[in-house]
Amino acid sequence: MGKAARSKLKSRPGETPSRQRKSAAINKDVSATEVNDLDNKQFELAKKEVKKKQRHEAWLEKLDHSYAVKKQQRKKEIKIQNNLGMDLSGIGDILDTIKFKSKPAVTAMSTEEEKKESIIPTNKIKSKKAKKQAEMQEILRMQKLMQFGEFKQNPLSTIRQHVQNTFCQ
Repeated sequence: MGKAARSKLKSRPGETPSRQRKSAAINKDVSATEVNDLDNKQFELAKKEVKKKQRHEAWLEKLDHSYAVKKQQRKKEIKIQNNLGMDLSGIGDILDTIKFKSKPAVTAMSTEEEKKESIIPTNKIKSKKAKKQAEMQEILRMQKLMQFGEFKQNPLSTIRQHVQNTFCQ
């Protein structure tokens, strides 16, 4: 059995033409005071939006300030953690006193003794990967040096010896 066919309704009970509705504004006169009221409402809304934006911007500035303060505190903590706890200001003077031998002296020394190659051959490093690997090896070497008992007793002479051994010319 099929559905019964619906017949079209000629008019729906709540339907009235737009001219008969109370809300229709056909040929309606609008007074100047009503227009001013609308303008005032729009102006107040604009003021509200501006104030809302200002509050939001102030809130964002407050957040930015707190983030900046936290970032500075983190930097200070990291700096304190990474501090070696010793004064290394005299290293520059000591490094200046290290005398590097000239090439003829090195060639004379190589005939008498075995020629020492530097641990980090600076002229042979070409790629970024090799440079990074050499840097990592040097960091590990320095960490081992810092744990060495002789370094704890006299760090400046140990660093001098380390530099001479690493960068012999």
